[in-house]
Amino acid sequence: MKRIFTVLLVALLLHTFSPYFVAFAEQNNYCDPIPQDLITMIEGVPQDCIVFDAPDGTVHAYIIEEYGSSLDGYRLTEGQWEMIVGGGDVLNYRDDARFVRHQANQLRPDGTAYGDAQGFDIVASGGVYDSYHWNGEYYTLCGWCDPERYNGIVMIQGTTLKYFPQGSMVPEYETNTDDELTMYSWTGFYQDRPATPEEARKRAAILPQSIQEMFPGKTLVEYRSYNSGTEAEGVFASITNEEWDKGYTLHTVTMHFIAGQEEVYGIHQADIPLSDQLKDIDVQTLWENAHELLTQPGAIDSNRIPVKGRVVDYAAQEDQLILLTEDDAGKRRILIAYQDAAGVYTTKETNVLPPDTRLDTFHAGENEIELEFNNQEWGAGYHKTSLDWEWRLNWVMGEDTDRTDYTVYWWGVSYSSSGTDGDYQQGRLIGSLENSNLMDTDFVSIPRTLAELKQTLNQNNWAVICNPNPEDRLYLRPEAGNRDKSLGKFYNGTPVKVLETESEWCHVKIGLDGPEGWMMKKYLVFGDQMNSVEIAFPVKELKEEYQNETAWSDPEKTNHHGVLKDHTWHIMGVYEDLYILFDDNGNCAYAPVDWFWEGNG
Repeated sequence: MKRIFTVLLVALLLHTFSPYFVAFAEQNNYCDPIPQDLITMIEGVPQDCIVFDAPDGTVHAYIIEEYGSSLDGYRLTEGQWEMIVGGGDVLNYRDDARFVRHQANQLRPDGTAYGDAQGFDIVASGGVYDSYHWNGEYYTLCGWCDPERYNGIVMIQGTTLKYFPQGSMVPEYETNTDDELTMYSWTGFYQDRPATPEEARKRAAILPQSIQEMFPGKTLVEYRSYNSGTEAEGVFASITNEEWDKGYTLHTVTMHFIAGQEEVYGIHQADIPLSDQLKDIDVQTLWENAHELLTQPGAIDSNRIPVKGRVVDYAAQEDQLILLTEDDAGKRRILIAYQDAAGVYTTKETNVLPPDTRLDTFHAGENEIELEFNNQEWGAGYHKTSLDWEWRLNWVMGEDTDRTDYTVYWWGVSYSSSGTDGDYQQGRLIGSLENSNLMDTDFVSIPRTLAELKQTLNQNNWAVICNPNPEDRLYLRPEAGNRDKSLGKFYNGTPVKVLETESEWCHVKIGLDGPEGWMMKKYLVFGDQMNSVEIAFPVKELKEEYQNETAWSDPEKTNHHGVLKDHTWHIMGVYEDLYILFDDNGNCAYAPVDWFWEGNG
């Protein structure tokens, strides 16, 4: 009698915990053989495989890659296999992870049964597992258990996430995630899931329904989450008719949210003045159909922004509203509108653009304007500089044949050129590029070939440091002939603007806001020789512990310049124990030498 009771008890335990016992009994065997015609598609080494005849008539196969490095899903439709999901990791890279097929009577944490065998668990030692089941379209993540992170089981029902304490069929916390919890979005990286109710609460606080409550009177017109739901952005919009506006205005602001952080920050986009013809359109409809509606004739209030003709395209940035306009004669221009604190707009307008010019709003960032000419045959980009707030040429991309691409810097241009004969050249040219201010540009005269670029570049009053020994550095002196004091030592290849020449000395300025002083003329080269000087700037990396430190705009360390990691800096000189840095726009900064290291090569 005792033996019979023992056998029954073992049988009951095996039924209750069958996923774990089956998994570890079959560690050296696949749950299902890999279909022969699928083997050639698998790039890695399989750890386990499971195959299903899905209710919709397709066949699905799932592969755990070696060391739990990936869960890959395949579907067979009309005799053809296709990969439908792949990547991420399996149970945080468990090399003992195995498949176990669901049973129809298998119970879920809330006491309900699956009802069919169209699903599977991925199990590993320590009671860790993921559960997947058929949802009518594919096999989707429907729950998990990780005793090391939460003493209980997590269950997914539709878009609801539920947390069941160990031994309880009543959830202690549940939340609507407002999106589809599919295997495509949640298989992902295991460690990124909200393991505990507290983590889920923090993420729920940045879901659409939660952040909408933070901004009454504004409509959440756009929402996106990223970093596995730990961060989100929401665009809030409203249409107002405030007294100072004397008309309707579309206000938009993009807010950034981080789970668990109460502080949020937002970026306000330039207001768009609307004519009365749009006053009765609700803000959500206006946002979703913005391009169609705002480019209608008369949609922009011309009393506040004087548009000549019609608006072809637009971009609302933080500090300005950029409009591509076309007048009655078909001539296109860029019109930039700035709004002051009183809501009044001031505008600047370019010269006539080449015919059919397009505004590339997809690739352009804040304070950038990108233009496409002649059906995207070539293009040019402009950016607003931080020193004088003028819009200057940033880059040009040439034609497919006889192509020259170049980027404009404070010292000249860096280029790559390929001719019709297959000849390829690259390098840098020192000088001032004429015709580079957006508002004054003669677009027909923008250099598009290397020959045009060399002809247009003005090398007058420019020089480059060229010591006979490349390891030497050239002193910048406060006065001509003064060899006692130094404003810094500069490496070979450093471009300088020559302000005046006095015998053996040149009065120079480095960068747009950098140091100014005197250098010995014999260690400078001019004209075409400047372009061939080998650059000797040290290539260093900022140490991790100084990533958020600010540089100084002067060697006395009286004024901060900005966080170092937010800029790309080039080390051009040394002043005592400080590196003298310049960014691509000619801004100068100082930072301690010991903040930098050689890197990993």
